[in-house]
Order: sequence, then C-alpha cells, then structure tokens
Amino acid sequence: MAINEVNKTIDTFKEFVQEYYIKKQNFEKEEREFNKVKANFYSQMSILYDKLDIKNVIEFGDIKVNTGTVDNETVGKNTISLRVIKVQKQNIKFNIPKLKKKLSKDVMSKILVKRYEVINMPELTKHLKACNVNPELFKTFLNIVEFISESEVEKLADLGMLTIEDLKGCYEVTKSEPYYKVTNKREYNKSSNIDW
Repeated sequence: MAINEVNKTIDTFKEFVQEYYIKKQNFEKEEREFNKVKANFYSQMSILYDKLDIKNVIEFGDIKVNTGTVDNETVGKNTISLRVIKVQKQNIKFNIPKLKKKLSKDVMSKILVKRYEVINMPELTKHLKACNVNPELFKTFLNIVEFISESEVEKLADLGMLTIEDLKGCYEVTKSEPYYKVTNKREYNKSSNIDW
C-alpha cells in the first residue's frame, strides 16, 4: 500500500480515535468527581447512622430531581422520596478444633464439612492397583479441607439442637466496611415487597 493510501486510510479513522479519546477524558473526569462525591456521601452517612443509631434504612422525602433536559434546559422537576440502605456484611470464622472439643460428635458430623482433594492422582492410581493399600500411605495423597456449614448451624439452632452458648468462644465475627445503596422509595418497595 502506498504512503498516500495509508495516510488516507488513517484519516478516515481519525474521527473514531478522536471521539473515543474525548469521551474517555470526559468519563475519567466524571468518574473522579463521582468518587469524591461518593467518599463524602459515605462519610456523611456514617456520621448520620452513628448519630441516630439507625441500623439499616433511612428515608429522605421531598427530594427534587430533574425529569429531563432538552437543549441543556430542564423541562421538568419531580419530587421523590429516596431510601438510603446501609449494608454491612458479616463474616463468621469458626475455630474448628475448639468446636470439636466442645460439641458432641453427632452435632459436629452435621455441621462439619470435609473436602478431600487428591494431590497426586497418578501415584494414587499406581498404589491402588497394587491392591495392598496402606491407609496411612493413602492419606498422604490427600489434602483434607474442613469448614463449618453456616446453613447447618442455623438449622440446628432453629431446631434447638445448638445454642449460642454451645458456640461461645468458638467463632469470631468480623464486619466488612459498610456501603450504602440509594433507591427511589417506589423501586425499594417493589424489590422488597414492602408496602409503606
């Protein structure tokens, strides 16, 4: 391809590169501004939730929002109610050795999940083919992962077979950083099936 043709071809694609670059610059600027507003919003919501000792939902009524623009002019305003929902997930880490000492074997068998992972299948296959399987040697081919099934703990607690006293000292609860969701009251009601 001649240099003249290459330059013509490049020129035909120049507008796509230009448009992408401008949109990317605008997006990055908007994203930086949004992240500043978000950090301030999270900080203020944290203060508000702590001050009022509210655990999850706060409603803000009579918030004016633009319903649209034509030629950069606002054509209408609506008043809506917004809900701010604080979400903070909890993680529970169980101390399995302590639970094994504290709970009965029957209860432990219901809540303890064991996963066995073969870490050297070719060698295991050779060994099993020999038919004279030594259990201790067999175990060296496995990696055993144990964890507590939280759903089973909840089921046993619901049935009265397990109490918080039974678990006392055998777990640690950590909370993740909270985040906040903002929804229109009507959207919130639809998604949660709550009639306010």
